[in-house]
Amino acid sequence: MKQPSCPSCGMQNIYGKAMFFGVDFFGGIDKNTDLGEGHTAEKVRNFVITGTERVIPNFFKFKLGKKVNFSVWSMLFPTAKFASRKMYKEAFLSGVIEIAASLLVLPLARVISQTDFNGYAELYNLIYSSNAGLLLMATIGSCLTIALRVLSGLFADRLYYKHVIRSLTEIDAKTEDENEKF
Repeated sequence: MKQPSCPSCGMQNIYGKAMFFGVDFFGGIDKNTDLGEGHTAEKVRNFVITGTERVIPNFFKFKLGKKVNFSVWSMLFPTAKFASRKMYKEAFLSGVIEIAASLLVLPLARVISQTDFNGYAELYNLIYSSNAGLLLMATIGSCLTIALRVLSGLFADRLYYKHVIRSLTEIDAKTEDENEKF
């Protein structure tokens, strides 16, 4: 028995029981559209697998010259988002920055937690009467966290686009090398 397939893109239903209800896995982009370096939307869909209805239109915009795309999830969880996309270098760098930023804020947080205060005015006075070095470290840590999250929110999808195109190019080169050996 032949498995049912999507009427718009032809993708096979691997579960057998589920039905397709007009899901466009290409997000309105033709499956033969070049998304960069000769890689078609269909090839990108097969590599990305999940969320292609959102990813492929963004990749098409990046190919046309768009530089920035805002992603809330990348802003809120940069390390997890990079790791889930198998962008391990970016995930590692993001994680190191987050840990370093937390370590910079930690001494001031410790001073605050060891002090009793009543109300925000006393907290304000406590923070600004503490060691200037602690305040500077906490400020740098907070700025690092904010910068990481804003930059990740704006450029994570673009980095993912470059990662996918680079990976597909490497796969094609490796496949060609293996074919030449035979």
